[in-house]
Amino acid sequence: MVPFLKPTAETLVPIGEFAAAARYVLGLDRLPLQRVVNDARVSDHHAIIPTDVEHDVSRFSPDERRVFDLVARRFLAVFHPSARYQRTEVVTLVEEERFRTRGKITLEPGWRGVYGLESEVDKQAGKSDEDSDESAELPKLEQGQTVNCVNAEFEDKLTKPPPRYTEATLLSAMETAGKLIDDEELREAMKESGLGTPATRAETIETLIRREYIERVGRDLQATPKGIQVVTMLEEHKLTSPELTGDWEHKLADIERGRGDRQAFMNGIADFAKETVEQIAALDKEKLRPERVELGPCPRCGAVTGEIIRENSKAYGCTSWKSREETGCGFVIWKRVASRTLTPEIARQLIEERRTREVLSGFRSRNGKPFRARLVLNDEDKIEFEFPVRAQTKEPAATE
Repeated sequence: MVPFLKPTAETLVPIGEFAAAARYVLGLDRLPLQRVVNDARVSDHHAIIPTDVEHDVSRFSPDERRVFDLVARRFLAVFHPSARYQRTEVVTLVEEERFRTRGKITLEPGWRGVYGLESEVDKQAGKSDEDSDESAELPKLEQGQTVNCVNAEFEDKLTKPPPRYTEATLLSAMETAGKLIDDEELREAMKESGLGTPATRAETIETLIRREYIERVGRDLQATPKGIQVVTMLEEHKLTSPELTGDWEHKLADIERGRGDRQAFMNGIADFAKETVEQIAALDKEKLRPERVELGPCPRCGAVTGEIIRENSKAYGCTSWKSREETGCGFVIWKRVASRTLTPEIARQLIEERRTREVLSGFRSRNGKPFRARLVLNDEDKIEFEFPVRAQTKEPAATE
């Protein structure tokens, strides 16, 4: 691949935003190959790079243009030098209280210049206060210098909980899951793999959604009550820890290098599966019983009778229902709607607000085609679909 690197960079010169970085690569007498090319690490395929043909970016779709931009910039950046910064930390003593100020000045953008970093002044533009606190330019100061405190303000802030995972951030977390492992050997074994492979991670997430362990809520992924119950039931079992994957990857690597016994590994997997099943079978049956939620007063008869909406195996229904003969007020929200399971939170929104706050995905039509819609509880307490504007058709809204 080495002879193709400069010709590939040359194809990027005509594209305005890549021109300067591409000319820099072409101007190098020797490419820094020691950190780019390693014949000893040859795998299924090399890194994703642009091809050495003319690129007519005007014919790309917006998404194709974004992907090409990512690949082209990364390809050029790896041949650039390191970025150089000057970091400063100042500790100021005011009335026996210590205040710390940090600053960072870019001396040479290096590889970051490929991504548009030109100078410290340009970098500050558009930054939030929180970002600029760590990268503000500081004046020259000397040890022991006396300064005047011109103004002081007190701010009361709270730390924020970490945001929920999106599919993108969860895929990234799966890729770097080895960082969570304390054992150095196991961490090294997972260094190249993480949890799953690039080809299987997305399908793993989809499987968890199909089996109703997690669900999509807008862009976020949230654990369902069923998923939370499974993890709670397993407690400290190895199945809930990335160490298990690290241990297996370590043993597989030993087998690959001829230092491990394949049959012993397979026997260990079989023993682990048997032991796990036996442990779960021996659990207190109460732990295996699904937790049923109560969603508050029945919107149809609760004000008069005091009946509530309670979850059962198939629906969220009014407790006035006793049997087919004694149906009570009849209010019910079925859990399965168009092949999608409605969680307690969705049912609560329908009861309290008569519609879901978000457009939900995961529905399937009678023909098996996936679709997205907002759920609405009509005047007869029946669920209807409200389709996003872009997805509206001439067909009437389906009802369940």
